[in-house]
Amino acid sequence: MPEKYILKRWKKTAKCGLVSDANGKEIKDCADPGLLIKRSTMSRLASDVVEDALMSEEGCEVLSETLKSLQVKLKLLKDGPSNNEVGGSSSQTQYMKDPKRVRCKGRSKGVTGAKEKAMKRGIRHCRECGHIGHDRRQCQP
Repeated sequence: MPEKYILKRWKKTAKCGLVSDANGKEIKDCADPGLLIKRSTMSRLASDVVEDALMSEEGCEVLSETLKSLQVKLKLLKDGPSNNEVGGSSSQTQYMKDPKRVRCKGRSKGVTGAKEKAMKRGIRHCRECGHIGHDRRQCQP
């Protein structure tokens, strides 16, 4: 099949390279390895601090107050540079997650239970005497 008939979005390499939105801003994948490592390290550190603080009531209060003040500082740090900008253009990078996987269309065969299999099989009958409800092994003539 000629290469011109195969769209880039159908290939395995579709996510390689730059992707831009309608405004021309670059959209990056949020699975940045450096960001994931930082997140993992911070999560581990926070978990250890919480475990240490849970040992006493005073530790919980100190940690709670410290986290609240830290949250305020980080919010100011995050909002600070964008408020100081003059002009309409901002160089914010948008992050895009991979789309959710969907099942293929078509008929799926579903799992049949033991009762359904028994109903398809029919009623047992004895080949010796011809009666219903037992088979040759359990026949008592």
